[in-house]
This record gives sequence, structure tokens and C-alpha cells, in this order.
Amino acid sequence: MIDSSKKYQKNKPENMPHVGNFINYYIVNQKLSKAQLARDLDVGNSTLNQYFKNESIQLAILWKISKLLNHNFVAQLAEYLYLPYKTKQEQKLEAHIALLEKRIEVLEIELNVYKKIHEK
Repeated sequence: MIDSSKKYQKNKPENMPHVGNFINYYIVNQKLSKAQLARDLDVGNSTLNQYFKNESIQLAILWKISKLLNHNFVAQLAEYLYLPYKTKQEQKLEAHIALLEKRIEVLEIELNVYKKIHEK
């Protein structure tokens, strides 16, 4: 007999979140219209409901839903990978913080010099 199950379903990674649940949970909590989302995606209500039942969803579909709902499901799901990743914005902020910390060090040294001068 031929095994027709998909390999990704048989070898599901540990702690992989249920993508359909994420989307459905967000829609319910935000009190958004599922019917409107289905229209915006140009799919039927039953297709949209099937998305909610799926553990995984094609990235293109997830991308469209994220854009339509103005919510980054890709980033939200990526948090469950538990792998370090810094966005370009985070990298810029860290570099800026490092510059500010160096500036603080210089200012503290200057302050100590002024204090010593003032003590005399």
C-alpha cells in the first residue's frame, strides 16, 4: 500500500505552532469579519475555514492574510523557533545604544574631571 501522507506531516518539528489557530484566534479576539477576510482573499468561506483547521499554511497565503489584517503572523510564529534573530531595525538600535553608552562614558570622565577641578 502506498503511503499518501505528506512527509512534513509525518516528521512534524517539535513545538511547531498550529498556524490556522493563530490566525483564527487573532480574528476572533479582534472581532474581525471572517466573511470580509474571505472576500478580500477572493476565497470562499469554507476555504477560509479550512485555513483555520490547517496546522501549516503556504507562506503566500499567510503573507496575504498578514497584509490584509495588518498583523505580522510571520514574525509572531517565528518567535516559536527559539532561534536568535535580529531585524535590521534592532541591529540599528543596538548600534545606536552602543554609541550612546560610549558617549556616556566620555561624559562621566569629563564630569569627574570637573568635580576634581571644582574641589581644588
